[in-house]
Formats: sequence, C-alpha cells, structure tokens
Amino acid sequence: STGTSNVARGMLDAASGQEERARWGSKSEFLLCCVGNAVGLGNVWRFPYLCFKNGGAAFLVPYFLFNIVVGVPLLFLEMAMGQNLQLGPGKLWTKVHPALGGLGFVGVSAGIVLGLYYNVIIGWSLYYLAFSFPVPLPWEDDAAKYYYHDVLRLQDGSGQYVASLEHPKGLVWPQVGFLFLAWLVVFLCVFKGIASSGKVIWFTALFPYLVLFILLVRGATLEGAADG
Repeated sequence: STGTSNVARGMLDAASGQEERARWGSKSEFLLCCVGNAVGLGNVWRFPYLCFKNGGAAFLVPYFLFNIVVGVPLLFLEMAMGQNLQLGPGKLWTKVHPALGGLGFVGVSAGIVLGLYYNVIIGWSLYYLAFSFPVPLPWEDDAAKYYYHDVLRLQDGSGQYVASLEHPKGLVWPQVGFLFLAWLVVFLCVFKGIASSGKVIWFTALFPYLVLFILLVRGATLEGAADG
C-alpha cells in the first residue's frame, strides 16, 4: 500500500542519512551480544522460581508457545529495524512514525529499571561471594535468617532483627560498597561503547551457560534427584 511504501522509503532515507556509527568488531561479537541479552541473570535466578511456582513442567508449554508466536518474531523485527536504521530504540520508532515514539521511551525506561534492579541482586551476590570462604558457610544453618539479619540487616523498633522491609535500618555500608563495585564493573564494560563491551561480551554471554551447566550437574547429583 501507499502508506507502507512511504514508511519503507522513510526508513531507507533515514538509514542513508545517518552518520557513521561505531560497529561491532565481528559478527561473532554481535551474535554473542544477542545471546547475552536473551540469557542472563534472570534465567539463572528468577526463571526456575517462576517455573516451579506456576506448575513446573506444565509452565514450559505456554512459555515456549508464546516465545515462538510472540517473542521470537518481535525480537527479529526489532533487530532488523535496528540494523537497517542504525538507530537506538529512543529514535528508531520515531523514524518509523512519530506516533510510535513512546515505544522507544518504554524500551529505554525498561533497560534503566532492569539495570538498577539486577545490579542490586549482583551486589547481594558479591556479598555472598565475599563471605563464602569459611567452612561451614555462615548461612548453612538458616539461609533466610542470614539474608535478613546479615545481608539486609533489618531491625524493628526495639532493635531486634526481623524478616520484614517495614523497618529499614538505613544504609548497609557493606552493600553500598558491593553495589558500587557492581556499577564500576558496568562502567568499565561500556565506557568505550562497542569497543569495550564487544570484548567483554565473550565472557558475559557465555558465563551464564557455564553456571546453568554447573547447576544442572549439581542438581542431578543431589540426594533424591531421580525422584525430582
């Protein structure tokens, strides 16, 4: 149709008028970046919990169905538009049509929120890593108590530790330090744009698979694994 032709022509004109942008060092770096965006902390930490909470193996049926019907087509659509227009999400949808500019804003906002959210969890993980060397582990007897008492350091009005977010004590300085370290690592990975992140992606994209494999082996060797 005429409207579709105008949109396609506008996209080509926008792409031809763009100044030269930084590019990935190789196709492998771009592929690993896509893989890293698809598989990350959420797959290791959150997905097993959601799967267990929503029916176990039965949850995988609608999950894979919607991935194939909705997720994969939208992923390829966004990748193709980004490759052709050479624009970030903030400007890409505005180029397609001014009325779609809000989609770009939502995409950028979601990235910011996820970055803030996941870096807090990474800060917690660094805390556990730093205190995981003693034998036995400090949280071996009561993992929940250790999390609320030692990691978050939550107290009620009388100074007693409680498993509740209603009485925050204030800044937990060890967590502030670990959170700063997490953001420092992010900065070092991206401060030169693709030039730096393209090299780091070889680790960040492949490491989650190693963790998943280790967890699989560990889970398969636990007592009662055959029953599970």
